Amino acid sequence: MPKDSDGLGSAPTMATPVPSSGVTPPRAVPRAPDLAAGTVVGEYHIVGKLGEGGMGAVYAAKHPVIGKKAAVKVISQELCTDPDAVERFVQEARAVNQIGHQNIVDAFNFGTLTDGRCYFVMEWLQGESLGDRLRRGRMTMNEVLDVLEQVCRALEAAHEKGIIHRDLKPDNVFLVGVKDDKPIVKLLDFGLAKLTGEHEMQLQRTRSGVVMGTPLYISPEQARGRNVGTPTDIYALGVVAYEMVLGRAPFVADSAMDIISMHLHQIPPSPRQLWPEVPGAIEVLLMSMLDKDPAQRPTAAKVRRRMLELRKMMLGSTDSSKALPAPLEVAATMAPPLSQPPARKRSMAPIFGGIALAAVVIAVGVVVMRKSQTQTQTQTQTRTPTTTPEPEPKPEPPPPPKPAPAPGAIVVRVDSHARIEVDGVCIGESAKYARNAATPGEHKVVVTAPGRPPIEKTVTVESGEVAEVALTLPKKTSGKPTKKAPGAPKAPEDDDAPVDPFKK
Repeated sequence: MPKDSDGLGSAPTMATPVPSSGVTPPRAVPRAPDLAAGTVVGEYHIVGKLGEGGMGAVYAAKHPVIGKKAAVKVISQELCTDPDAVERFVQEARAVNQIGHQNIVDAFNFGTLTDGRCYFVMEWLQGESLGDRLRRGRMTMNEVLDVLEQVCRALEAAHEKGIIHRDLKPDNVFLVGVKDDKPIVKLLDFGLAKLTGEHEMQLQRTRSGVVMGTPLYISPEQARGRNVGTPTDIYALGVVAYEMVLGRAPFVADSAMDIISMHLHQIPPSPRQLWPEVPGAIEVLLMSMLDKDPAQRPTAAKVRRRMLELRKMMLGSTDSSKALPAPLEVAATMAPPLSQPPARKRSMAPIFGGIALAAVVIAVGVVVMRKSQTQTQTQTQTRTPTTTPEPEPKPEPPPPPKPAPAPGAIVVRVDSHARIEVDGVCIGESAKYARNAATPGEHKVVVTAPGRPPIEKTVTVESGEVAEVALTLPKKTSGKPTKKAPGAPKAPEDDDAPVDPFKK
């Protein structure tokens, strides 16, 4: 068998480029084995298999002439007969190529193997995923902000092109080496990406009720099977950021359906409840990204600008190089023993002897002089006795001032959007969550919403403590119930109920 410059065999399987008119239609073929080392795909020779996912397998490849490394993603044989799956695979390569951003993996070739499987060639990445990094241990705040800032830049570029990722999670964020003490971030796997607006593709009119995404990072609108937009990526990024800062996802359960239900109906635990040292600004940012209402979530650009502000605040107040959260570590250091000075070669005994004799003479003279002075003072005191004046009483020191009570805070959570006031001051307009600093004592909380009776509650704030209150607004009243007319259509089902992805 002829060998190439790397000692690999020549191509037993050849790849056919895609015609300029479009993608080669898939055809039903028997299950194909993995690509063997030496297989020629486009202009690259396969070196070995790197891994396998839901859409297919990824292989390491190398250009036989210039030695450039690349990764080749090949769709699985089972999906070759599914037109929607093939189109999603093609869309992934098309989406990353349209965006063309430094924080998104680059795809630069596409084709079809002779056995009917599509493939595309993308840049070679060496490093680890964010998921692997989190499994190794906690990250410092500097690392958290560096990674999130670059992911925001990638999402900004994608959203400007009308492309929504729809499957953002730590395993799709890749950390490639370090540049200027910062990890280089690459966003991967646009297999579920959706093109919106004028970029709308025919495939994206997917069947109603199909849940697409990973349950742990899925947005409420995704869980309902509704149309998604750029806020869907912000929600998933909020889940990722929550996990990076606190070491756990906002919702944890034993089944995927339970997690989806929590995304639909439950408010995430307050970050400061899990870790009181979390800065309040970070808590507000995370909770805004995880808002159930997509319209209330910030854009990727606003999230990135807020992170830059947080970095400036942290550099002036805390050590941002510490892990979040991290136990207090005490390092004991021991000073090395002092080295002894080297001995002189010439003897110093005569000099030290003279110095010692002079010291003895001086000491004897000092003793005689002190004895004479003592005798003189004794005689003087015997002749003229004196009275010692009584010392004046010292004034008592003033009592230490009482410490001022430490300020606290009030956190208000509402089950639906409402106006939140504390002591007559609005701290949240059309919000479900609001936090405000408060002095120790009683405070009046008023929650109002259109068409619903207001709620008033008195909250007591202790010194340095956070008082939390959860309120449920009464349902809207619509007068007397009307009788259902014969033959009237059936009332729609609960719109908040999670969609079963396995129900046909």
